Amino acid sequence: MEEEKQGKTRVIRAARQCPTCGGTGVLRNRHTLEVTIPPGVSDGTRLRLKGQGGRAPRPEHNGDLYITVRLNPDHRFNVEGRDLRCILPVWDYEAALGAEVTVPTINGRLSLKIPAGSQAGRVMRLRGKGLPARGKDAAGDLLFELRVLAPTDMTSEERRLMEQMAERRKSRGVADPRAELLRG
Repeated sequence: MEEEKQGKTRVIRAARQCPTCGGTGVLRNRHTLEVTIPPGVSDGTRLRLKGQGGRAPRPEHNGDLYITVRLNPDHRFNVEGRDLRCILPVWDYEAALGAEVTVPTINGRLSLKIPAGSQAGRVMRLRGKGLPARGKDAAGDLLFELRVLAPTDMTSEERRLMEQMAERRKSRGVADPRAELLRG
């Protein structure tokens, strides 16, 4: 302790640091908050939690806490703005003949009709089934890009039927799908 006289006034100064804060005047304190993320929030959105930041001597002057929302990756969907994109594998016969298949959405499963004659890369759109609407932004769409799969484990009967179909198509004069590529 240090004592000092200034005229008729005696000033006493204590030079000991606070053992809790080390003289900084700030105590570190962790606590957990439960935060409700509003529907339609997209990756990178910043949310403000008023009064939950740095503490002030008066609670009404407390700082704000900002959190940045990060969406967990999902192996089924890629996020493109408010739209969700999914690669949808379909068998060659489903693409050729048309089919009704079950597809995933963020709210469960739905039935999707694949039109006959669909080609690989075709995009099927379910309007409003992407990320939910938020503010002035409309709900996104759910896009399914078709990936047509050829069978790799055919039985001898299936193989014979495929060969028959190929021969019938050739005899009908169906155009070679590579003809445009081979033009000089």
